[in-house]
Amino acid sequence: MKYGRLNRFFPITMAILVVGLICLSGCTGNANITYPVFEPLQPPIEVTVDQLYDEYMADEAAAKAKYKGEKLLFSGVTVEKVSNFFYIARPIELHILNGSVKFRPRYPSDVESIREGFVVDIVGEAQGTIFGFLIVKDCWINIVEGDIEADYGEPAY
Repeated sequence: MKYGRLNRFFPITMAILVVGLICLSGCTGNANITYPVFEPLQPPIEVTVDQLYDEYMADEAAAKAKYKGEKLLFSGVTVEKVSNFFYIARPIELHILNGSVKFRPRYPSDVESIREGFVVDIVGEAQGTIFGFLIVKDCWINIVEGDIEADYGEPAY
């Protein structure tokens, strides 16, 4: 009696096994495999801090239209101030300042080892002006000059 019950499931099990083997072996002889083609990313537009600030001060609407959605590269930016204001353990104003331009990092941890006087390369997107400051958001920051391991005491923020 026990064998009769198992015999009912045997054809179903075999059918599933055969279909699975056919599906798995169906791709082995196909030589026309196509792979997706990815377009390379466009390099960022290289600008200076002063150039971008002057363009925004001259005509903010035109500058926003020109740089909308573009990644901008700022090479050799000297960090004048590192600012980080916390409210209930959450950063609400985190930026690196150079002149009248605030660079807001993508991640708060990006500025932990940066101190005043460091020279950095920054890639980010221009957001616009707020209270006389030009804001560059979503920044990736690379330290060019500055001793990360030196003892500077407590962080500037």
